Amino acid sequence: QWLIPMQRDKYYTISVCVGAAVNIAVNLVLIPLFGAFGAAIATVAAELAVLVAQVLFARGELPFGRYAFNAIPFVVIGALMLVVVRLTANVFNGMWSLSVQGLALEIIVGVVTFGVLSALWMLITHDSRAKMLLSSTRKRSE
Repeated sequence: QWLIPMQRDKYYTISVCVGAAVNIAVNLVLIPLFGAFGAAIATVAAELAVLVAQVLFARGELPFGRYAFNAIPFVVIGALMLVVVRLTANVFNGMWSLSVQGLALEIIVGVVTFGVLSALWMLITHDSRAKMLLSSTRKRSE
């Protein structure tokens, strides 16, 4: 949401309208074919359309290449988290299949997996954010 604080509300509004138009168009095509799954795909397509529009409006002003490069490890960590969550779901499938407890377990496993792997990555790479987090945690415990 960089456009709004930079007082480029017009471009922000255009990007949101692009997203709404994409959402409506893709919903009209996919909901009759795939139902709720089609609506989910349409929502993702709309979010991507908003992202692309905002990147186009802000190109040359923000280092998008660096942002994308820095995100790669966390995309990989997210994929690993997905694998761990699915394995956990398969192990507990008979016990908590399609239940609130099963969903809660998957959420907890996902949060813990992503958090631990991200923290490990940040510590291994000596990320400055990890140092800030550790120092703020130490200050609170003192």
